[in-house]
Amino acid sequence: MQKDSFQEKQFEDELKTMPKVDLHCHMDGSIPIGTMRKMADHIGMELPEDEELIKRLQVSHDCRDLNEYLSCFDIPLSLLQASVNYREMAAGVLEEVKKENTAYIEQRFSPLSSFPYGLNYRDIIEDALEGMKEGIRKSGVQSTLIVCGMRHLPPEENIKMLRIAREYLGEGVAACDMAGSEADFPIMTQAAFFEEARKLDFPFTIHAGECGSPKSVADAIALGASRIGHGIAAYKDRDVMDLCRRKQIPLEFCPVSNLQSRAVPDISQYPFELFRREGLFVTVNTDNRTVSSTSLTDEFMLLHETYGISIGDCRELTEKALQAAFADDAIKHIVWKKIKGV
Repeated sequence: MQKDSFQEKQFEDELKTMPKVDLHCHMDGSIPIGTMRKMADHIGMELPEDEELIKRLQVSHDCRDLNEYLSCFDIPLSLLQASVNYREMAAGVLEEVKKENTAYIEQRFSPLSSFPYGLNYRDIIEDALEGMKEGIRKSGVQSTLIVCGMRHLPPEENIKMLRIAREYLGEGVAACDMAGSEADFPIMTQAAFFEEARKLDFPFTIHAGECGSPKSVADAIALGASRIGHGIAAYKDRDVMDLCRRKQIPLEFCPVSNLQSRAVPDISQYPFELFRREGLFVTVNTDNRTVSSTSLTDEFMLLHETYGISIGDCRELTEKALQAAFADDAIKHIVWKKIKGV
């Protein structure tokens, strides 16, 4: 038994030092506590002591569904009343992911999160880009941004943001997405957003299949998604699984948060091994590091403990994630060298 524990510790230590790639990480769900306090100072907001703050930020063990999971974002979203806090957030996340040797991360965020506060989308995007560039300089972690529309907002407001963000495509912004409650706001209600993205040659991923509906995955593919955020529910429909396999659409699995939000009832029904066996394109990501109390190391450890994946498997999954990344070739080359140790 001691030998097994020792081997598991060795495996985890190797994972921590292994260069990793995170394609699905929400900035507002991954803010370090110290960064949150800086953000609160900028707007004169008082936060609870650390113990109470963490309790309110992190999802409970008896979380019932995605909507309850999303309630953990109340405090982070309340901090986004000033564009400077997007700068703090983007820089803070990079400092945090450096601790586990993340080599590349796509930080996704919604300028529309500040819609109630009337902030200028251009200011928000520019501050987020400045924060990301500052974080890259300090941490050495390569990063790009994914801007998210919000499902509950009118398509025309999402499109307004998209057109502004398009000006920064290739200058740090790499793609767009649509976030929010999947069950309450089906993706086809935002079809005009993705039609506009195609016209603008703006690459996009779409959150789909996180709430039990394989149809939402098929709809996302029909809209032209380059990748699918989560895609878990495809396991319920053989035709949708086959569609994902034929098109080799990269799926952004986030095992810890998928279990917390009840995307599947328990780990025994998680389709990671099924999808890999069937030849689907699977990547491993964190989703929300703070809200889910996770890291890429934790995500891979869960899969190792459940399915027995090896360090070699983890490296292969990392290389597939880099292949699926929205980064340009120059960034991919830098990250590839880190992964290969050259």
